[in-house]
Amino acid sequence: MISPRARQACKERFACKGLFTSLLVSTMLMTLPAGNARSAEPADLLREFDRAQHIIDSSSRGCILFDIYIANNRKQRSQGLMFIRSMGEYEGMLFIYPQPAEISMWMKNTLISLDMLFIDDQLTVAAIHKNAVPLSTDVISSGRIVQGVIELNAGSVEKFDIKMGDRNIFPAG
Repeated sequence: MISPRARQACKERFACKGLFTSLLVSTMLMTLPAGNARSAEPADLLREFDRAQHIIDSSSRGCILFDIYIANNRKQRSQGLMFIRSMGEYEGMLFIYPQPAEISMWMKNTLISLDMLFIDDQLTVAAIHKNAVPLSTDVISSGRIVQGVIELNAGSVEKFDIKMGDRNIFPAG
């Protein structure tokens, strides 16, 4: 189920489209599935992570709902998606940091290619890194002060037309 805050944000986004569109969006938000049929594998590696729904409000495509794992402590941020062989199309991981900082990531022991969205303290996409190379120890930097990172399957940025400045509503569950 999507939180009232997330539902309201998406309604506001479409409010200028008219009553019919607003009603349609409201109905869709109430009936969206809680999860994707396919989950990250092997799932037992992520059993200690909380899960939530996350909405990216794409300036060109509207609201996109993802099921995310939440890495909100040092141990979980260190583990991330290491050794995960696959994720569902609408799955990802949100890394939350206690203080805004320039964040560096890498793909050590990460078996799948990822797109990384660096999120600022205003909950907007501040930087994007596409198609991070599996198993690479090259440093991937936010290049600016951010509060978190969302990792999605490689190709998600293109597929969902995610751009810098797009808004995030998290966690929505």
